[in-house]
Amino acid sequence: GMTQFITAMSYYILGYVLISNRAVLAAWVSVTLLTVANLALVYNDMSMTSSEFMSVALFVCTGPAVASSAAFFWMENTPHSAHVVRVLAPIPYVTHALWLGFLLLIVRIRKRKGGAVLPVAWRSVLYIDIFGWIQDNLRNPKLEDGIVKTMYKGKQATTEKERPGPSDATVQSGVGPAIQGVLFDRGQPLPTRPEDGPGASSPLLGAEDSELHFEPSSFMPREKNFHLGLGNEGHRRHHGSIPWRIFMLSTIMLCVLWVTAACFVVLDSVGWDMLDVQPLLSESVDGEVSLAHMNMSVRERDFMARALRGLREPLALVDQVAEPRWLVGGQEIPTQWRHSGVRPQNLACDSTRNTIVAMSRYGLFVGNLGGEVTFESAPPCDAVDGETLQDVSLLCPESQGDSSTCHALVLHGEGRRLARCDLVDGAHGALDLTNTS
Repeated sequence: GMTQFITAMSYYILGYVLISNRAVLAAWVSVTLLTVANLALVYNDMSMTSSEFMSVALFVCTGPAVASSAAFFWMENTPHSAHVVRVLAPIPYVTHALWLGFLLLIVRIRKRKGGAVLPVAWRSVLYIDIFGWIQDNLRNPKLEDGIVKTMYKGKQATTEKERPGPSDATVQSGVGPAIQGVLFDRGQPLPTRPEDGPGASSPLLGAEDSELHFEPSSFMPREKNFHLGLGNEGHRRHHGSIPWRIFMLSTIMLCVLWVTAACFVVLDSVGWDMLDVQPLLSESVDGEVSLAHMNMSVRERDFMARALRGLREPLALVDQVAEPRWLVGGQEIPTQWRHSGVRPQNLACDSTRNTIVAMSRYGLFVGNLGGEVTFESAPPCDAVDGETLQDVSLLCPESQGDSSTCHALVLHGEGRRLARCDLVDGAHGALDLTNTS
């Protein structure tokens, strides 16, 4: 359980710290520390050979390492990195499935006396009910019918019936009751327990020693043939193997899930998108809007059809507007971003210049309109002070035609503060306009 939690935390850090916040070094160091901790847990908990541990280290480290590289290339957002990500993305899924499958092979399942099926590879941390399971199984081998064997001088182990009495002529020294209470083997005393001594009372049969103890509790009455062993499945299965069955089936299920996810990633890499995820605010509607009568190209018509999928009642909307005016005939402008983790929320531009500003929750990006817009990160704005941005507008002086004189007006502080931010390094400096008149 702890290893799975560490793996989940590693991938969460890659998604949040590396991709969203673009803190590459911090994400890699965190994932490295978590991977080392994962290996330390496996090494301390399991008993393995050196070759097995090297295989485990390979499986455990490959997934986070490849995922870290894929996340870095995804953040770069270049044409070359996109192909690299398609190749690297399925590898972590496969390695995690192989690690869980290899785990089932090295746990060394053994069936103990009494029916308990135990993974002896975890014997350093495996806790056994010593009062219920091994008390009857680990009896002292020096017992014979519950009577302690005693070693006498010059003789083999004898029972209580063969011990010389006080009236025998062959009485020897050193065979009194104190000596008889200690078990010797080749001159070495052996530990004994009071319940193993002669005449000791047998322990009472506890409720946990009965098979009825492992039956599920229920308010329903017992069936007619319950005492004949025909009523419940618990009589046909030994309760000692149930924990191992649960662990094995759960691990196999996780392997299947990892392999299934890898298949979906491979199909998505080759362009076959089987899971078309819609935005949370979009809902599918019944009914189709006919766009054939509109003077639009096939590409524009497809775009409008996709846009109408998120409307609750598109037919009612068309009925309310006599002559809907669609924004058609536009030109698609390709864009390039330095980081793939950018999620722009607002866009602002100026009618007299080619400057365009995009805003995400944490920063501003500046670009120039042309054949292709490449957005660069704007200089840090001290007036915002790391707060979440709400809205942006572009302010450019009319008297100056240089785009370097433009500023971005940023709304922040939960919509209560306004700041002026520079779009070029060393222009005029950031300014908080909230309290200015």
